[in-house]
Amino acid sequence: MKEVIVTLTFLMSTQLYAKSLIDRLKTYDFDQKSNTLFAGIHWGYAQLTTDKSNEAGKKTGLQYGAGVSSLLEYELFDLNLEMSYYYVNFQSSRVDDVKYNLETKTLAIEGSPLYKLGSFSLGPKFQMILLDKLLVGPSDSSNETADDLTSRYVVGLNGFYNTDWDKLTVRLGLHYQKPISVGPRDVNITYLSLEIGQLF
Repeated sequence: MKEVIVTLTFLMSTQLYAKSLIDRLKTYDFDQKSNTLFAGIHWGYAQLTTDKSNEAGKKTGLQYGAGVSSLLEYELFDLNLEMSYYYVNFQSSRVDDVKYNLETKTLAIEGSPLYKLGSFSLGPKFQMILLDKLLVGPSDSSNETADDLTSRYVVGLNGFYNTDWDKLTVRLGLHYQKPISVGPRDVNITYLSLEIGQLF
């Protein structure tokens, strides 16, 4: 009997919440307010650590690239859609006369809902790599078929500061991201971006 009461209470509260949410969505203005097209560059720092003893220690390197993005502005939030071509290299220190450069040059698409705080905006990001997957481990004969050497999916955070310049918008960004499912490795990528946009 107790389980039935708990289940009914849960279902009733869920139904009330769903009705309240639907009522709020009915009054929300989903019309897009504006669209700004940005183009710019980014550069930053990549770090990879692993507990695999045969992978030549800690790896650090650079990430840089260029991209175009469309910022769709709504009443309560923005939606940033981006396509970028970038290079990232996890360059290892030499250990036992072994050294790796894990280089990736690839194209990726990204989506990020951004919550506005005046001239600032902040939100999560999800990126899907379209061409060569992000390489995070050496593909030698001992592990060349391992799935955790590469990743096609990346998650993280985007932060932007927007300011007007003449008839254009300049957007400065600070970004953090890491790939999903890379086995016994931890990857952290932090980078800055500079973009110039035009309102449409």
